[in-house]
Amino acid sequence: RMPNGLFSGKIITSFAANSTSCVDVKSGKKNYTFLSGAAGVTTTGILYVHIYKDNPFDFKEIYPNIVITNSTGQELKRLKGVSSQGKAWTAGEYWYGSPSPDGSKIVLTGKYVAGSNPFSSNYVAPYPVITVIDLNGNELKQFETDTKFGWGASWLPDGGLIFGAKGGGVNITDKTMSVVTKIYHQPVYEARCSPDGRLIVFAKGTNFYVMDINGQNEKLITANENDISFQNVKFTDVCWSPDSRSIAVCFKNQLGDSYFVALADINGSSFSYLNDSMGQKMILAAPFIGWIK
Repeated sequence: RMPNGLFSGKIITSFAANSTSCVDVKSGKKNYTFLSGAAGVTTTGILYVHIYKDNPFDFKEIYPNIVITNSTGQELKRLKGVSSQGKAWTAGEYWYGSPSPDGSKIVLTGKYVAGSNPFSSNYVAPYPVITVIDLNGNELKQFETDTKFGWGASWLPDGGLIFGAKGGGVNITDKTMSVVTKIYHQPVYEARCSPDGRLIVFAKGTNFYVMDINGQNEKLITANENDISFQNVKFTDVCWSPDSRSIAVCFKNQLGDSYFVALADINGSSFSYLNDSMGQKMILAAPFIGWIK
């Protein structure tokens, strides 16, 4: 953070369909070094979790494949999704994966779809879940999540989880993921814990709020009802700056196909767009972001 209040650091975000860029928040300079996918900063460095299908045009293929890479794009692990019985992660369709703070686990967000034949006697209708696996693909935990206000599960600094509560709201777990506590009871879009573990940022409507880790002391930090650029948007991701003082928001204008990133200080300053090196609003091709030093 610069003395004059300018944002500092780099936003990691997918800039094109097959590559991910690292964008300096001040200069807008891009450095293409990564595969596309969701990223997380761990004690072992930056890890990318890239979820894909063998054939993206085969709508019958629902079982995910996962590739984990480091910050240089080097492949560290590849997990092959195959059909299985029960509630295994390989019987799900997932769209978001986030590495744990120690880099040993991944939390996947999606839906359980095994036994998807509606005419089968043991048919179970698909329902939203988050699933935790280790880097060998072993399933560790699975939780039902929200059915309407779905958003990607992520990690608390101590290794616990934060995810959408069934019926709306915010759940967190302890570091063993054995105790689940509903800390907020209103429907929200996106919620992320700050790196220092003190605050949670979340979206309601077109506004962003912060609250304490226990769900208390809710505070409005942005008011965008009168901002025409926020009238027809869908928020797709939010992340914290490494110093826990600012947030970055990725959103999609529902009238188009482009994603944009905006930055805000949690003390209540207005959003400012992430611009490219030419000073123009940066247009992205994918909905997930991260913030590094």
